[in-house]
Amino acid sequence: MQFTNSLPNYSIGVAEIKKISDDLISKKKELYDSIASIPNENITFDSVVGAMAAFDNEAYVDYATVAFLQHEFSIECRMRPDVYKVVKALYDDKSKWENLCEEDKRLITKMELEYRREGLNLPEEEQKQLKSILQRISELSIKFSRNVNEGDANVLFTLEELSGLPQDFFENREKTTENSVESFVVTTKYPDLFAVLKFADKEETRKKLLLTDQTRCIENVSIIKELLGYSSHSEYILEDRMAKTISNVENFENDLIKLLEPLAKKELDTICGMKRDQLLKENKSDEPKIYSWDTHYYFRKLKEQLYNIDEEEIKQYFPMEQVTKGIFEIYQKMLGLTFTEVKDSNGWHEGSGNLVGYFWMDLFPRSGKYNHAACWPLRPGYSKKDGSRQYPISAIVANFTKPTSKKPSLLAHDEVVTYFHEFGHVMHNICSVTKWSKFHGTNVESDFVEAPSQMLENWCWDSKVLQSFGKHYISNMPIPESIVENLIKAKNINSGLFNLRQIFFGVFDITIHSSQSEDIDIVKIYSSLCTKICKVDVGDAKTWPVATFGHLMGGYDSSYYGYLWSLVFSADMFESRFKAAGIFNSKAGIDYRIEILKPGGSRDASVSLRSFLGREPNNKAFLKLIGVN
Repeated sequence: MQFTNSLPNYSIGVAEIKKISDDLISKKKELYDSIASIPNENITFDSVVGAMAAFDNEAYVDYATVAFLQHEFSIECRMRPDVYKVVKALYDDKSKWENLCEEDKRLITKMELEYRREGLNLPEEEQKQLKSILQRISELSIKFSRNVNEGDANVLFTLEELSGLPQDFFENREKTTENSVESFVVTTKYPDLFAVLKFADKEETRKKLLLTDQTRCIENVSIIKELLGYSSHSEYILEDRMAKTISNVENFENDLIKLLEPLAKKELDTICGMKRDQLLKENKSDEPKIYSWDTHYYFRKLKEQLYNIDEEEIKQYFPMEQVTKGIFEIYQKMLGLTFTEVKDSNGWHEGSGNLVGYFWMDLFPRSGKYNHAACWPLRPGYSKKDGSRQYPISAIVANFTKPTSKKPSLLAHDEVVTYFHEFGHVMHNICSVTKWSKFHGTNVESDFVEAPSQMLENWCWDSKVLQSFGKHYISNMPIPESIVENLIKAKNINSGLFNLRQIFFGVFDITIHSSQSEDIDIVKIYSSLCTKICKVDVGDAKTWPVATFGHLMGGYDSSYYGYLWSLVFSADMFESRFKAAGIFNSKAGIDYRIEILKPGGSRDASVSLRSFLGREPNNKAFLKLIGVN
């Protein structure tokens, strides 16, 4: 079979997209028809499971290029009982497994499980009904995600309303004048939203922008309700995760809530006192309440007061170009890699030496662009039939602070942490070496997928690391050690409330996806759980932040708990291997590349963890990491 692309090509027109889509459907249907007709005596790994996985290896780039157009056909392929019958025959006949490698055996097991989870062991009429449901879920999930990613909103604020915002916030910002009053356009994109939540002195300004963000994408509320009309979706999802069951997730989250609540109460008392002082300055004697639009602002001020941390000053030491250079140097040294910029007009060239893969970088916001930070695998790695390798291509897509006419892009420290994290996902995709694309790179259990990148965030909290690339954008002087020390001391200043908020998202996700009610009030559930767990008042306004909670579908449904679940493992890996031996220890780095990154999903994540740690993981390092005794 020949495919259109071996490299991603995003300069194609409608006619070419249609042709690629039609060809993919035709070729895959032809393959599945031939597999379904194989007689029992001729069923082998190569003729069945191997043939389907080889097709996916070679077709991945074409599939990614026309992802939205081919989505429903992929459901049709997964709902082929005639194909499942052949796969099941191979799965049941273990005598045909004897000469297979472990990755091939895992491929058979996973493929049979996927078909079974699609309901192909159900009676024919129920299979048809399930196929219809899955197609509707696919349509709604795509629509939901598009609404979240592209549904930005704008608010007009005067200069007075934006009091407290740093000067560079206003540089090159769109303005409008009405009735002789000049206003600035502020969006709900992350750089604008969090700048206002942290720095705007006027509570009403912070409230207005946050509520604007939480009242966009109203259509998504009805989409979520339509998707929740079935029983115990969470049990279905968790079957193929590390956690396995709802009770394991609930126990994990409830244990953390108990540990974090005392710490969160102290944090709330502190910022409540700060707000009381602020209200008195404004000649208001109201008893202060802490709302969701207050926390970023008062924790920022608390950092400044306790540790003399001025986030605007810190940004001066993290120009994008210098941070990128530092990240490259650290990851190359740690993982034994060499990065070479490709300047060919087509963006590709044949590498010399031991080529590992390619990556792209798209780092600044623009209209209509995906508005978070993420890593996108554009082409997986796998073993070709002739014994050579198809090298992976990955991309980091982000929305970091843009350069202005007066200053380069200057990153807040939390943006530096995000950069390290997402680039860690790129390295997972680049360093993975698997036989089948199905298991390549970040194709691991979703409650482990964040751990390798979360582990690498720890480099952003080491003084030697920060001083190695933190250079003032004008003087080129390294960031002062005193600033770094205070930054590190302030790391856990809001760890109680922050981690309770993470737990809230996980609890809400599991709650709605395990509900058996046909008519649940998701907006009310969101609000009540947020108030109960986060300990912060969400206000009286009618909002629907659930509509912009992008993780509720599209692959992360019933899986948000995985961020903290995997953070436990990431902390253990860092503390046990890197901190113990030295943060730049080359043996730890190479072991990490070999035992964690290289296998991808070709073996259970628990096996990779044990191999790297030399023992079973535990949560001691995690509790230490977030400052809980």
